[in-house]
Amino acid sequence: MQTEATDICTNSVEYKSVATVRKTCSKKLGCPFELIGFTESKGNVWRLEVTNPTHNHTPIENIEGHTYARRISSEDKRLIEQLAEQYNLNRSIWRTLTKKNPEKKIIPKDIHNVIQKINAGKRVSESPMQQLENFLVKRDFTYYIRENQTTNAVEDIFFVYKLSFTMWCAFPHMLMIDATYTTNLYNLPFV
Repeated sequence: MQTEATDICTNSVEYKSVATVRKTCSKKLGCPFELIGFTESKGNVWRLEVTNPTHNHTPIENIEGHTYARRISSEDKRLIEQLAEQYNLNRSIWRTLTKKNPEKKIIPKDIHNVIQKINAGKRVSESPMQQLENFLVKRDFTYYIRENQTTNAVEDIFFVYKLSFTMWCAFPHMLMIDATYTTNLYNLPFV
């Protein structure tokens, strides 16, 4: 039995933007380079065959900005998860990782992406409303939810940070509301 693995240049594949609001770009240039690796059934020895040796771009001189140089190990991911659970800021986590391993070229956005994946994995079984309510409880917000009596669908949510609520109780004649309008995922008013 023979095993086969194909590898292509990182600049391969044509980039197709689906962006409508903002202009985006990509490293994808449609590079034709292709390398195929074969191994026999035992898998001890690989044979490499270059099917297309041409590139349509200049060689990469500095790997520093390349995603390969910024990859995060599973050990670093566990450290990021531990630090994030202690409510450390992303930039603090980034500083910790760069001090621990200065030759790695991790950027703060990489830390953010790892934390997003970790959090998404934890919330798989929860609906967005359950996630919001858990967040409000966990962060000690004062909140009130009003539901539709017939459908049980949440119609209104009021929440306020604990310190803000305490200040409002002390000075009830002054109320300031920050209205964030159509800047959320669903383009709905948020007051």
